[in-house]
Amino acid sequence: MVKLCNVMDAINQIKCLEAKGLISSDVADDLIKIIAALPDSIAGLLQVMIALQITGGPVDSMPPNEPVLGVQSIFSTDTATPVTLTIPAETTKALISVHGNNIVFRTDGGTPAPNVGHFAAQGSNFMLTLPALLAAFKFVSTSTVDAYIFVTYY
Repeated sequence: MVKLCNVMDAINQIKCLEAKGLISSDVADDLIKIIAALPDSIAGLLQVMIALQITGGPVDSMPPNEPVLGVQSIFSTDTATPVTLTIPAETTKALISVHGNNIVFRTDGGTPAPNVGHFAAQGSNFMLTLPALLAAFKFVSTSTVDAYIFVTYY
């Protein structure tokens, strides 16, 4: 189950998407108004739903005949050493599943840390559909408990 974020986390994510040009300022303003009026648990769920739409949609929206270009299991054994993906040629999207422990990740090439980046709970799944986000993806475990991700490349 995905751990939900609070209203402020959801609003900050919307502002980040706007700053990167992924959504217009009008859309950002509308989403912030909606999120600000919600309780934390619902705002967190809305944040997850927005992220899924921006990154390619929920897992079950994958075309059934999408060719798999490769798979990878990647471990993070601490909170300080970022781990990156080894992306097969022609990859346009990836399904990422989080196992072992929670992770923090970044898709801007910056260094993630337990308090810097996007949180993904153990057991969560998400899609990245922009090659630039895949190339810049880095993650760390949120504690000294090993975390790993399983990635399927399409």
